Amino acid sequence: MPVAQFSQTRLSGSTHDNPENHYFSCRNKRANNGLCATTHHIRVDYITALVANHLRRTLHFASLFEDEFVKIVVDERYREVQLRQKKNQRELADAQTRDKEINRLYERIYEDQALGRLPEDRFLMLAAKYDDEQAALRQRIL
Repeated sequence: MPVAQFSQTRLSGSTHDNPENHYFSCRNKRANNGLCATTHHIRVDYITALVANHLRRTLHFASLFEDEFVKIVVDERYREVQLRQKKNQRELADAQTRDKEINRLYERIYEDQALGRLPEDRFLMLAAKYDDEQAALRQRIL
């Protein structure tokens, strides 16, 4: 589902009944990305009231059903940790795969240079590039 991107702006001039009202304007119309066909905005005081109301309702629920609230919070935190672990594992596997790929590439350019198919200056440039990338990868892996 597309997400609206808002930027905070301030109404000014005589076209609005209260120039002190602040609002967020949707950037999708100006970005011309096809998500929004018209310009629209939401006032900051309205968002503030919605958030305050939601906080009041959450605190009320937490005070009435403390055990259930704690369980919800703990479960959500556990889910976030699980998602972060999966992401970190994917990134680690990707880094390890790339590290092995760099080893193969390094062997290939070494052989090409030894057989005279790769000029020395090109070999040194590629070797330095692979060394730098591999050093950065190994920092991430550790």
